[in-house]
Amino acid sequence: MIERLLIRGLQQGVVPCELLSAIEHGETERTRFHEAIDRELNASINGFYRIADLARYGEWLALEPRQRLYASIRSAMLSPEGLKTIHVPVRTTMVHLYEIDVFLRYDFRPRSRT
Repeated sequence: MIERLLIRGLQQGVVPCELLSAIEHGETERTRFHEAIDRELNASINGFYRIADLARYGEWLALEPRQRLYASIRSAMLSPEGLKTIHVPVRTTMVHLYEIDVFLRYDFRPRSRT
Protein backbone atom coordinates (compact mmCIF):
# COMPACT_ATOMS: atom_id res chain seq x y z
CA MET A 1 0.00 0.00 0.00
CA ILE A 2 2.86 2.38 0.77
CA GLU A 3 4.16 2.08 -2.79
CA ARG A 4 0.77 3.01 -4.21
CA LEU A 5 0.51 6.10 -2.02
CA LEU A 6 4.04 7.21 -2.87
CA ILE A 7 3.42 6.72 -6.60
CA ARG A 8 0.33 8.91 -6.23
CA GLY A 9 2.52 11.69 -4.85
CA LEU A 10 1.78 11.41 -1.14
CA GLN A 11 4.65 11.76 1.29
CA GLN A 12 5.62 9.49 4.12
CA GLY A 13 5.44 10.90 7.61
CA VAL A 14 6.07 9.89 11.16
CA VAL A 15 3.31 8.66 13.44
CA PRO A 16 3.90 7.95 17.12
CA CYS A 17 3.85 4.19 17.66
CA GLU A 18 1.47 4.67 20.58
CA LEU A 19 -1.25 5.41 18.03
CA LEU A 20 -0.87 1.99 16.37
CA SER A 21 -1.96 -1.41 17.60
CA ALA A 22 -2.60 -4.79 16.05
CA ILE A 23 -6.10 -6.13 15.73
CA GLU A 24 -6.15 -9.57 17.30
CA HIS A 25 -7.63 -12.15 14.96
CA GLY A 26 -7.32 -15.82 14.17
CA GLU A 27 -7.20 -17.80 10.96
CA THR A 28 -11.01 -17.85 10.64
CA GLU A 29 -11.26 -14.05 10.69
CA ARG A 30 -8.22 -13.67 8.44
CA THR A 31 -9.78 -15.74 5.65
CA ARG A 32 -13.48 -15.07 6.24
CA PHE A 33 -14.03 -13.01 3.07
CA HIS A 34 -11.74 -15.00 0.77
CA GLU A 35 -12.87 -17.55 -1.76
CA ALA A 36 -9.73 -19.58 -1.05
CA ILE A 37 -9.41 -20.44 2.62
CA ASP A 38 -5.75 -21.43 2.39
CA ARG A 39 -3.70 -18.54 3.78
CA GLU A 40 -0.63 -19.27 1.63
CA LEU A 41 -2.76 -19.38 -1.52
CA ASN A 42 -4.39 -16.05 -0.60
CA ALA A 43 -0.94 -14.57 0.00
CA SER A 44 0.16 -15.79 -3.44
CA ILE A 45 -2.91 -14.33 -5.16
CA ASN A 46 -2.61 -10.97 -3.40
CA GLY A 47 1.17 -10.84 -3.76
CA PHE A 48 1.07 -11.45 -7.50
CA TYR A 49 -1.77 -8.98 -7.98
CA ARG A 50 0.26 -6.33 -6.16
CA ILE A 51 3.37 -7.00 -8.27
CA ALA A 52 1.42 -7.15 -11.54
CA ASP A 53 -0.54 -4.01 -10.74
CA LEU A 54 2.52 -1.97 -9.75
CA ALA A 55 4.64 -3.34 -12.60
CA ARG A 56 2.69 -1.42 -15.20
CA TYR A 57 5.24 1.40 -15.05
CA GLY A 58 2.93 3.97 -13.56
CA GLU A 59 0.08 3.25 -15.96
CA TRP A 60 -3.08 3.16 -13.86
CA LEU A 61 -6.10 1.02 -14.59
CA ALA A 62 -9.58 2.09 -13.61
CA LEU A 63 -11.35 0.07 -10.93
CA GLU A 64 -13.17 -2.31 -13.28
CA PRO A 65 -10.03 -3.43 -15.21
CA ARG A 66 -8.18 -3.86 -11.89
CA GLN A 67 -11.03 -6.02 -10.62
CA ARG A 68 -10.87 -8.10 -13.82
CA LEU A 69 -7.10 -8.48 -13.38
CA TYR A 70 -7.51 -9.66 -9.78
CA ALA A 71 -10.34 -12.03 -10.75
CA SER A 72 -8.28 -13.58 -13.56
CA ILE A 73 -5.30 -14.10 -11.23
CA ARG A 74 -7.52 -15.64 -8.55
CA SER A 75 -9.36 -17.85 -11.02
CA ALA A 76 -6.13 -19.12 -12.58
CA MET A 77 -4.51 -19.84 -9.21
CA LEU A 78 -7.60 -21.69 -7.99
CA SER A 79 -7.92 -23.80 -11.15
CA PRO A 80 -6.85 -27.46 -10.95
CA GLU A 81 -4.27 -26.85 -13.69
CA GLY A 82 -2.82 -23.88 -11.81
CA LEU A 83 -1.54 -20.62 -13.16
CA LYS A 84 0.66 -20.94 -16.22
CA THR A 85 0.78 -17.60 -18.05
CA ILE A 86 -1.00 -14.30 -17.53
CA HIS A 87 -0.86 -11.10 -19.56
CA VAL A 88 -1.25 -7.80 -17.74
CA PRO A 89 -2.31 -4.81 -19.88
CA VAL A 90 0.06 -1.85 -19.65
CA ARG A 91 -1.13 0.62 -22.26
CA THR A 92 -2.06 1.13 -25.89
CA THR A 93 0.24 3.34 -27.93
CA MET A 94 0.44 4.54 -31.52
CA VAL A 95 3.45 4.05 -33.79
CA HIS A 96 2.90 5.53 -37.24
CA LEU A 97 0.05 3.52 -38.77
CA TYR A 98 -0.16 0.97 -35.95
CA GLU A 99 -1.94 0.85 -32.64
CA ILE A 100 0.10 -1.32 -30.27
CA ASP A 101 -1.26 -2.98 -27.13
CA VAL A 102 1.53 -3.36 -24.58
CA PHE A 103 1.35 -6.20 -22.05
CA LEU A 104 3.54 -7.67 -19.38
CA ARG A 105 3.70 -11.45 -19.61
CA TYR A 106 4.21 -13.61 -16.53
CA ASP A 107 5.04 -17.33 -16.81
CA PHE A 108 4.53 -19.42 -13.68
CA ARG A 109 5.92 -22.75 -12.53
CA PRO A 110 5.69 -24.40 -9.14
CA ARG A 111 8.59 -23.63 -6.84
CA SER A 112 10.64 -26.68 -5.95
CA ARG A 113 10.44 -27.61 -2.27
CA THR A 114 13.99 -29.00 -1.99
